[in-house]
Amino acid sequence: GAITYGIVGVLAKYLSVYLEGYKFILFICLLVSLIVVSLYAPVDCKAKPIRSADLRRKLKVGSVFCVVMMLVIVSFVHSISVTTAIALGALYQSITLLPVFNQRR
Repeated sequence: GAITYGIVGVLAKYLSVYLEGYKFILFICLLVSLIVVSLYAPVDCKAKPIRSADLRRKLKVGSVFCVVMMLVIVSFVHSISVTTAIALGALYQSITLLPVFNQRR
């Protein structure tokens, strides 16, 4: 995790140079994240299953709320480096929710 997020941070720093003036790409990344989170969150595992439907619903609502807040933050923050890091971090996290990465063993 720490190495991956370090790579995402460095990638965000270098990509932000090319994304200046193309903030809509960051919004697309966050919209993709929102769709993936809406479809697949929360993901449980064998070690810590989510048995309660109420807890599952609360976790889903919280996850969607977090992505929506990221969309709001990206809308108002003017630092392209910060917004790129937020969008890439959210995209990376949402990709880890996909079933291909969460198959029960």
